[in-house]
Amino acid sequence: MFDISVTRWQNGMTNARDTETLSDLPLPNRMRLSELSDDFHQFNELVWSGLGFLPQPADKGIIQGTGFLKNLQPTFRMNKGFRMWADFLFGINALTGHLRVGLVDGPATISNTVTDGIYMRTAGTANIDVVLSVNSQLLVQTGAARLVDPAGYEHPITFQLYWDGGLYASAPNGRIVWEISGPGIVTPARGSFGGSSAYPFPDGFPRSTMLTPGIGSTAAMQIDMLAVYKDRFNILMNPTF
Repeated sequence: MFDISVTRWQNGMTNARDTETLSDLPLPNRMRLSELSDDFHQFNELVWSGLGFLPQPADKGIIQGTGFLKNLQPTFRMNKGFRMWADFLFGINALTGHLRVGLVDGPATISNTVTDGIYMRTAGTANIDVVLSVNSQLLVQTGAARLVDPAGYEHPITFQLYWDGGLYASAPNGRIVWEISGPGIVTPARGSFGGSSAYPFPDGFPRSTMLTPGIGSTAAMQIDMLAVYKDRFNILMNPTF
């Protein structure tokens, strides 16, 4: 884990590569996970905020619009002993907008301050920052990746996160690994928080703040799918049988 690989013990079940960001997911036993996933084949506005997004009739499973889409019932938090994964697939139509994608404490708009969360952002340029916010303390990996110019829906982007649960007794005591890839990125990038003196966890991490998937842009964007998974059980606890 300390070399930004992901799988901790046996090879992951969801991908042939043990370095795949989601490779540690305990599938096919979904009873061990708390999960929220949406491919937007049926866009439920009672579950999601973001009235600026509408389904695309010609392409089922994609919603398009501007603004900030977030789940209305945040149910995830990063705590020790429980791993968490997140996956976002989307596209933007212009580099002039401000973009925010990740797990956040539920801001109503894209311009609101994120008190707690882990997300990628842009500010009207092709440069992407990855941000960890803990009690309004921002740890920013500036210029972590770069969007393809010109942008377009034909260049989708994938943003993935993995929190290993902070299960280690010795430093660095755990990491959040992030990955940005896809045709919409000039060069795929992977990095982490918590594993170096340059990007240690801020004081107070992890907090009890509930997080929710949030994704939005002030320019037009398309959202294809997103998913968040979290362990239901501490993976180091002895099983009942």
